[in-house]
Amino acid sequence: MLGGEKQRTLVYYLIADLLPRRLFLAQYGVGVSVLESRDEVDVRCITPNRSRAVQLADLLASNYVTPVALGDVVYDWLCK
Repeated sequence: MLGGEKQRTLVYYLIADLLPRRLFLAQYGVGVSVLESRDEVDVRCITPNRSRAVQLADLLASNYVTPVALGDVVYDWLCK
């Protein structure tokens, strides 16, 4: 339970944006959504390295980051 409220299901996902005119190159981002309320936020084009994006998604999931905090967490992750 979060804050004594109903339970929420958080879903974390990767985004791959293909670069125009560049075959097989992509920029990766992450997103998080709450299934029950359909709140959803994503941050695109964070890194060209898929494994780094997966590490970030794992970090988000292990710390139960919500859509409200996603932007701040990604910013801090990029600045470290």
